[in-house]
Amino acid sequence: MKTRLTIFVMVSFLLFAALLTCCTKDFPEKPFKAISITPISDNIPYQALGSGKILFQRNNNDKNQLNQSGFHVIEIDKKSTYGFKMNTGYANPNISPDGTRIACTLYLGLETWYDVCILNTDGSHGYPVFQSQGQGRYPTWTPDGAKIILWEDGTPGAVYSQSPVENATDNTVLIQFTYKKPPGWLLVPSGGFTISKDEKTIGVSGGYGTDGMFL
Repeated sequence: MKTRLTIFVMVSFLLFAALLTCCTKDFPEKPFKAISITPISDNIPYQALGSGKILFQRNNNDKNQLNQSGFHVIEIDKKSTYGFKMNTGYANPNISPDGTRIACTLYLGLETWYDVCILNTDGSHGYPVFQSQGQGRYPTWTPDGAKIILWEDGTPGAVYSQSPVENATDNTVLIQFTYKKPPGWLLVPSGGFTISKDEKTIGVSGGYGTDGMFL
């Protein structure tokens, strides 16, 4: 009886250790791996679109088209499309003005969760540019492509400006979006930012305690 109890205790301990390791593992192992997905089959009016590239994210819940969920690029000049998804959670894609890079949000692990990253437009050569305990969201390129504007979800929430490079030294807080004194409201960007050509004005919408468009 004592032997069985000892074996039971040992097995229970091993199962608990395995469960603890599984639950605390910092996923994913290869977040910057791009995986090709089925190109969109939509009827695209290329002539009406002009020139350049269009980037968007599609989340398809149709079981027959699940392989179309991810980032899609429409190459207007080539009249073609392609798509890919990253080997991790992904969101908020925004294409650079020259059409060569993507700023987006990727899940990079339990320590910082979702962080702002830069990729080539085919998903290759990805790297993080903003990591913090808050969640980096809605990266948006400035019109000249030299910097990105992003929102850090936290208390207080803040909007940052920085160069789209690793270990940027010019990370600057532009404004904090939480106001604790009356009337006590919080701006939460919905879908990113609109930046004027002279880069002096930023438009954003959404919030708690207040709604509308703000400059």
